[in-house]
Amino acid sequence: MDLKSSRLPFFGMVALLLGIGLGAATMWLFDIRGDVSLEGTQGEVVMPLPATLHEEVPAPTEMIYGVDWHSPGPGPLPKEERINTRPPVEIFTKLLENSPYGRIPRRSEDGSTSLRTYAAAEPVAEAKGGSGPAVNAVASGPRIAIMVIDLGLDKQVSSQSVALPPALSFGVSPYVSTTADWQRFMRWNGHETLTMMPVETSNPNEKDEGALALTVDGSDADRIDEAQQVMSRGLGYIGLTGAANSFAVEPEAFAAVAGDLAGRGLGFVEIGGTFLQQIAAEQGLPYTAMTMALDNDLTPALIDRQLRDLERLALASGVGTAYTRPVPVVLDRIWNWSQGLSEKGITLVPVSELMQSPG
Repeated sequence: MDLKSSRLPFFGMVALLLGIGLGAATMWLFDIRGDVSLEGTQGEVVMPLPATLHEEVPAPTEMIYGVDWHSPGPGPLPKEERINTRPPVEIFTKLLENSPYGRIPRRSEDGSTSLRTYAAAEPVAEAKGGSGPAVNAVASGPRIAIMVIDLGLDKQVSSQSVALPPALSFGVSPYVSTTADWQRFMRWNGHETLTMMPVETSNPNEKDEGALALTVDGSDADRIDEAQQVMSRGLGYIGLTGAANSFAVEPEAFAAVAGDLAGRGLGFVEIGGTFLQQIAAEQGLPYTAMTMALDNDLTPALIDRQLRDLERLALASGVGTAYTRPVPVVLDRIWNWSQGLSEKGITLVPVSELMQSPG
C-alpha cells in the first residue's frame, strides 16, 4: 500500500467531520429547528417565521392589464371589534350587475345607490319623513374634505393610511389585483373609498396613464366600456376619481361616461381642476373638485402652511378641499393638524358629503 492510498481514509474522515460541523453551525446561525432526514425528500427542514407572517393570508397577485403584483393586498381584516359602524364592510348584491369585465355598480330597484350606501357619513331619513332613499347627514359650519389618492400600490403606506381620521376619503388604484381587498380593509377602518379613473394625457409618451386609461378618441360607447372596465376593479366604493387630463381639452367627450356613472348611482371627484364640472351638472352626476395638492412641496413647514390656507378657505367660503398622494410626511402632518381642528370650529368631513347631485 503506498503512502497516498493510506491517507485517503484519514482525509475522508476529516471531510465528514468538517461537513457535520458546518451543518451544525448553519442550523445554529439561522435558527433551523426540526429533524433533518438523510433519506432524500422524505425529511423536512422547518425554519420558524415571525408570528405576523403566519397570520397573513397572501392575496392573488395575477397580472391583469398592468396590475402591480408587488402590492399583495392588506391581508385579513383585524380580529378585534370594529369601532366604526360606517361605511358598511359587506357588499350588497342588489347594487351590482355583471359586465364583460366582472361586477360593476348599478342603482338598485328600490333606489339605493353605492354613493349613499358606502359613504362614511350616517344616512338619515329625508326631510318630512319621505319614503325616498336616505340621504347623508350634513355637518353644519365650515367643512374640510381631504382625499388620499393612488393607494394600494405601496402596501406599507396604504396600511398605515387607515390611522388617519375616518373622515378622510381614499382613492384606490385600479392597477392592483387587490383593489377590492384594499377598499374592504379601508371601509372596516371607517374610510369611504373611490376607485381611481385614469385618463390618457395629451402626450402619452411623456406620461403614460396605463392600459386602463380612458381615451378621448373613439366613440361614446368605447369610453363607457373603458370606464366599466375600471369600475370592475373595485367593490363597495362611492364613485370614481381622477384628473381630467385630455378631457380638459374636450370635456364633451366625458358626457357619456358622466351619464353612465350618474345612472349607476355613483359620484365623481375631479382632481386638480374643475374642467368637468359643467358636464357633470348637465348629466346629473354628483360631483366635487379638489384643486389644492398638499404634496407639491414635502417640507413639513410648507405642508403646515397649506393646511392653514385650507382652514382660511373653509372659514371664508364654508368649504375647503385638498388631496395628496400617500406620502408619509404629508400624512403625518395631516394627522397632527387634524387633532385640533374641531377647536377652531371646522369639521373634517368625507368627500361624499360635498358631492351634491345637480338633481
